[in-house]
Amino acid sequence: MALHGNALCQVCARSAVDWATGRIWWLLSSGCGGDGDGYTNAPPTCPTCIPEAISQCSHLRRNAAVFTVGDCSPFGVRADVFVPYLPPLVPFERNAVLRFDEYDMHHALARELLVRLSDVQPASV
Repeated sequence: MALHGNALCQVCARSAVDWATGRIWWLLSSGCGGDGDGYTNAPPTCPTCIPEAISQCSHLRRNAAVFTVGDCSPFGVRADVFVPYLPPLVPFERNAVLRFDEYDMHHALARELLVRLSDVQPASV
C-alpha cells in the first residue's frame, strides 16, 4: 500500500479512499482493464468529483469508466532520455516508459509518474 495513504482526488485533493471498503476510486479510460492489475498515469478521483472530471475532459466524456482499486504503487515514469555528455543536450528517446526497477534515471527527464494498480474492479457511482 505504498500510495494508499496519499490517494488524493485529482479534482478536490481530498481522499479518494472509500473508508467503508478501503478501496480507492479511479476514473480511467474505458479501454483500461477491470480484471486484475493495470497501469496508469492518472491520479485517483473521489466519487463526488467523477461527474465534474468527466464533464471537464473531452477524452473522458467519450471513454470514461469507473473502477475501484485494492492497492497502488509507483511503477516508473514516462520520460525523455538524453545522451549523456554530448552537448548540446539532445533527446535520445522521447516519451519512453522507464521502470524504476530496470532503468538508471540519471539521464532522463520525467514527464509523468506511472502507477501500478492492483485488484482493479469495475464500479458505478
